[in-house]
Amino acid sequence: MTGLVRYPFMLRPDCEADIRLPVDFGPADYARLIKFLASIAAVPPPPPSGWQPMTEARARVILGPAVNPDGSLDQLSQYLSWNPGEETACLDSDFEADELEAIAWWMRNTPAPPRDQEPTC
Repeated sequence: MTGLVRYPFMLRPDCEADIRLPVDFGPADYARLIKFLASIAAVPPPPPSGWQPMTEARARVILGPAVNPDGSLDQLSQYLSWNPGEETACLDSDFEADELEAIAWWMRNTPAPPRDQEPTC
């Protein structure tokens, strides 16, 4: 028997496809196909259009005057309070996604002060 058989599949949540396989596709062929599809699925999806990775410079622009010289964050107009070395920040306002991403980046990338130095806030 000859011809192709259509198999719809979802490689990952953001990637649907159809695959057409020969009718006489055997177990060895199937094993190679599964290995190939697994290697494709391991590749992360592309970032959304217009997305930019967070950097220190971008975080400083987004957070503006909330960034203190010692690396802590505080702002009263949109309540935000965090000190380097703390695992949580206190937020009490409406924040945009970029602001939340900048806060998270800042918290992950600002080193804790030496143990003998107390935070300024």
